[in-house]
Amino acid sequence: WLYFGHRLQSLNALKYFLLICGPVSSILYYELDIKELKYAYIGCKGVATTYKLFWDLYFDWGLFRGKGCHCLLRDKEIMKFPPCFYYISIIIDIIGLYWWVGVLYVYSIVDTPEDWNIGNEEFFNQVTWITWATLIVYMIRRTIWVLIRVENEFFSNFEEFRDIVTI
Repeated sequence: WLYFGHRLQSLNALKYFLLICGPVSSILYYELDIKELKYAYIGCKGVATTYKLFWDLYFDWGLFRGKGCHCLLRDKEIMKFPPCFYYISIIIDIIGLYWWVGVLYVYSIVDTPEDWNIGNEEFFNQVTWITWATLIVYMIRRTIWVLIRVENEFFSNFEEFRDIVTI
């Protein structure tokens, strides 16, 4: 990324570093049994998710750059879809990115070690449905993300994929 002059990619790498900090603190919490690491997990995950949301909306989708009545979107000339599609997509992106908060809440309801037994049928059913719901939410979010990301790149050529620097 430095060779081609894409200095913003270092900020993108920061996003992925922050996303890794959450699971690392979670693993350390379960292995070392230090209660403070639970709050480190929530804090790291919250900061990383918020940063990822900003990156998705501003850099990947090119939103918040418009003028006039659709100031949260792009200019009308570079929007393929109607404005309501983008607003609904923002809401779906927020729900998809912060889905982990709901999952964390559902798992915090079952707090006794007896309920976490993998042989417990109720626990197994709960994990199965949460996993399926998470997969469906992420698939919908990612599909919409790709549609708007490709559309933004087509109209704005932000990463200059069409310029041939070297052969």
